[in-house]
Amino acid sequence: MNVLPKLKSVLKRFACNQKGSMSIVVAVAAIPMLVAIGSAVDIERAINARTALQSSLDSAALYAATLNDTTSAALTSDSKIYVTNNYLNNSDAQVSNYAVTNNGSTLTASAQVTLNTTFMTLVGIKTVNVSAKSTVLRQGINLEVSLVLDNTTSMAGQAMTDAKAAANLFVSMVPPQPVSSSSTTYTKIALVPYNNAVNLGTTANANYAHGAYKAGTSTTAGYQNFKFNNPSNTTMTFSATSASGLSTCVTERTSPVAARSTDVSPYNSSGVLVAPFGFMYGPSGNDCSVTAVVPLSTTAAPLTTAISAMSAAGSTAGQVGIAWGWYALSPTVGIWSGSSVPGAYSVTVGNPAFISTTPNLNQVHKVMILMTDGEYNSAYDGNGVISSPSSLSGSGSTSNQSKVASPIGDSYTQASQMCTAIKAAGVELYVVTFQLTPAIRAAYPNRPAFVNACATDANHVVDADSTSPSAAFAKIANQLNAMRIQS
Repeated sequence: MNVLPKLKSVLKRFACNQKGSMSIVVAVAAIPMLVAIGSAVDIERAINARTALQSSLDSAALYAATLNDTTSAALTSDSKIYVTNNYLNNSDAQVSNYAVTNNGSTLTASAQVTLNTTFMTLVGIKTVNVSAKSTVLRQGINLEVSLVLDNTTSMAGQAMTDAKAAANLFVSMVPPQPVSSSSTTYTKIALVPYNNAVNLGTTANANYAHGAYKAGTSTTAGYQNFKFNNPSNTTMTFSATSASGLSTCVTERTSPVAARSTDVSPYNSSGVLVAPFGFMYGPSGNDCSVTAVVPLSTTAAPLTTAISAMSAAGSTAGQVGIAWGWYALSPTVGIWSGSSVPGAYSVTVGNPAFISTTPNLNQVHKVMILMTDGEYNSAYDGNGVISSPSSLSGSGSTSNQSKVASPIGDSYTQASQMCTAIKAAGVELYVVTFQLTPAIRAAYPNRPAFVNACATDANHVVDADSTSPSAAFAKIANQLNAMRIQS
């Protein structure tokens, strides 16, 4: 910024000037002190501007690196929107001189912003130019990310507004991108909203995942409010004519035992449903109300549309959200189609150091980002009804819960087992804690204990309460982008 030489010259002139009365000398002598103190404000603004500029340059450069354009002019033109849209405007500062240079195996993006000074203008320094650059690998890895977002009642109001803004910011910073004539690698993002269940909607037929509903009325104690096809055994299914109709929501996989914490396909090689996902039956006010899943997408529109539609309702089956965050990334679960089919697990499966290794086009880096307050209160009894013996307060009226315990443990037990399996599969797992305040941490020590154990490591637990959800998701986006940034 070349500020110090000019400032020193001005101060030297002040020191050499012996004209005027003592009062004038004192007044003039105060000016350099005020300038020196005030300059710290301008310098801090410049530092903040450079940090924001660097972050936006990284996003733009990473996008440019996926393009097949060969000329610097085309790379600059096609990627400019990512730096101008992502730069956090400092009121009077705008990005200028953005350019991308093709270096062959790498490319370099550079830009600058000009800040109007507040105090330095007293000594003739009216503006300060701040510049930054980002050099990235021309080739990179394929990236698949699932955003698993809390949509429960506790997220009502401003919390949901903040969560939506954070998710949209992440999508803009890590933009989905298909492999095409203009792209060498892909980035896919899935959205998995959850409350007491996960809604498959039309993207994956619920019947394909858990079989068709059948008619019948239960007379078994604890099930009088529900309709089943066979009330005397443990394979009861719900009626399409029940109060909530045919639900597209799913819950835990309860059988067989070997499939409970895995991502195996619900069907065997002969097309027989052998490991179904659980049904979901909920009364009014705690039914299948959550926004539907968006499977892996190479475009932002389906994601932003679904994020906008998210609303807060229902109790919390966090273990189900975690499971479907994994299934969205799983190449073996086998319920997705088209471009939403996940890539194969990388050869680096189980290697937590993958993020720092040399990228390879044959690799797929899979990342799950779980946003949660750590309060899980709804486990199911194996028949799609919330189980009161294994549930906590907040999971609805006990009159709408069965008296049958969950066959696979409470929500925390299931969630912990699922997190362990996800990490063993080689998926990098971030946990964003939101509304997990110090008071709640002290009152419910099982919550921070769970989130710390669920994440890949301590560096993958991001506290959104101390900053904001947007800051938390931006931090993760920058870390993912850093996989291909050289400088």
